[in-house]
Amino acid sequence: MRNIELLAPAKDVVTAKAAIDAGADAVYIGGPAYSARMNAHNSLEDIAEVIHYAHGFHVRVYVTINTLLFDDELPVVEKLIHQLYEMGVDALIVQDMGILMLDLPPVPLFASTQCHITTPEKARFLEEVGFKRLILERNLSLSEIQAIREATTVELEAFVHGAICISYSGQCYLSYALGGRSGNRGQCAQPCRLSYQLFDRYHNPLGKPRYWLSPRDMCQIENLEALVDAGVTSFKIEGRLKDADYVTNVVAAYRQKLDEIRAKRGYPVRDTVEFGFQPELVKSFNRGFTSYWLQGKEKTTESVLSLYTQKSIGEYLGEVTFVNKSFFLLDRPHNVVAGDGICYFDWQKNLQGARVNTVKDGKIFSDGVAFIRRGYKIYRNHDEAFTRFLETHPPKRFVFVSFLLEELLHGVALTVTDESGLSVREDFPCEKNYAENPIQATEVISRQLGKLGNTPYRLKEFIFRWEKPLFIPIGVLNEWRRQMIHALHQQRIQSFTREEKRNVLPESITTPLADHEWDFRLNVLNEKARLFYEKYGFRVKEWGAEKGKDLTNCLVMTTRTCIRLELGLCERYTHYEGQGKECLKGIPEPLEPLYLATRYTLLRLEFDCQMCEMRVYLVSHTKR
Repeated sequence: MRNIELLAPAKDVVTAKAAIDAGADAVYIGGPAYSARMNAHNSLEDIAEVIHYAHGFHVRVYVTINTLLFDDELPVVEKLIHQLYEMGVDALIVQDMGILMLDLPPVPLFASTQCHITTPEKARFLEEVGFKRLILERNLSLSEIQAIREATTVELEAFVHGAICISYSGQCYLSYALGGRSGNRGQCAQPCRLSYQLFDRYHNPLGKPRYWLSPRDMCQIENLEALVDAGVTSFKIEGRLKDADYVTNVVAAYRQKLDEIRAKRGYPVRDTVEFGFQPELVKSFNRGFTSYWLQGKEKTTESVLSLYTQKSIGEYLGEVTFVNKSFFLLDRPHNVVAGDGICYFDWQKNLQGARVNTVKDGKIFSDGVAFIRRGYKIYRNHDEAFTRFLETHPPKRFVFVSFLLEELLHGVALTVTDESGLSVREDFPCEKNYAENPIQATEVISRQLGKLGNTPYRLKEFIFRWEKPLFIPIGVLNEWRRQMIHALHQQRIQSFTREEKRNVLPESITTPLADHEWDFRLNVLNEKARLFYEKYGFRVKEWGAEKGKDLTNCLVMTTRTCIRLELGLCERYTHYEGQGKECLKGIPEPLEPLYLATRYTLLRLEFDCQMCEMRVYLVSHTKR
């Protein structure tokens, strides 16, 4: 029977607990420093609290130390790793290969998606040097994932939901080139989410400024079985900057879907989650959804870009059929309420937003109604009622337990057993008074010991082994219950077995990747990383960009999302229905290379049709 894991993000303790309550099998969280999300750091005390809560449900906790490191940071990281191991962390997510040269405790290491895992050769190399799990590049197709699965035996983790980096992970230097904020150092300023003007080779503008490097959000909920078949064992939700309501809704949706798959295939299911709401992915932050290139470009038809906005549009409500100075009507029933946030694209395709003041008889009264026109499509990007309901009706995760009460010579014995078979027993000396009303006494004991509402446990059955029913005071029963549940919970935490893995580098490997000199894109910032690569035959030509390299005229981004394809100019994939075609109406076919520009930046786009990639070079940049 195969275990598949739902892996959820945790910005902090609150979101970690929300993810666990909603059914996550594991959470990943940033430590005090060196996380690829600079604004999602947590103290060691907070991580200890998350571990204690998670391990009570036998949920694993992974900590991210997935930035590139300078030499003077390695001793600090080594100490931090030992502290995390002693606290009970289940694995570390890392990018910098210098970490593998440190004196490490036997904690499993996961290769971050920043390691740019796109080929069976790269995956095999990372397995050989000791990684327990590989977090795959988000651009991969099912066939490429399957090829990596066939070449390796380690666990494979894939992103299934959330924001997407348009560039190959770990290979984007645009933010660093423009402002010194490196994505590989956890400081990405997200220049891909900016609006750019598109130009032809003669610098003639093509259409209006659009978000040419901004993808929609990934959603693979309908492709989970295909990913299971391709060999993925961990399904990762992106969002370590997202709040608890986002995490609760998204994790709940994927937990329900994965439980269907588990039931269908006979896979084990851990714990029971009671949902007091119906999760709806469109109600949480999204720029519109895409399966990205999972099916391959030959099968992808809809645009993967969010050309007209980098903000959340939420769920589609309907089209405006009537509007006056006070309210507007939609072409379908709706459940809009006061406090909702709505948005729409105006006649220039710019996103506009407004707040709903009141709703009466289907009429929506909004402070932005003066700018809404008939025919506009209305979206809701904040659902006030749904958000409030999540806050007041969070999911509840619990473990079923059975109680056994046995009569002893001088008292009783209580045994409580959870659904995995773990049990604790306690003998309670007491004066044995047989009940005058046996039925009532039995009901009282069952009811009082079964009052588990404020605990993560629920009563499955109660078994009595006695000569005849005993009378036991309610106060005594309550104390016994608290003592037994506390003992069981501590036993569950102590019995949780984390996997340990000694991190010993092999003397040699069988998968060569060092057949040429490697430039700054090898991401080497410290001496130990350089020694690691040279140990296995890599020829390190230069230090990583973050050592101060001027990236003018350098390749700063490589992506499978191609603007030629988006414009309808690809001769290979003519079926693709890109949004960019609308931007070139009435404009002659652009001549290559193409350029993207803001007021401060000029980028050159080149296209490798054989590799089916777009490459972005920095031509010039003026600091603001």
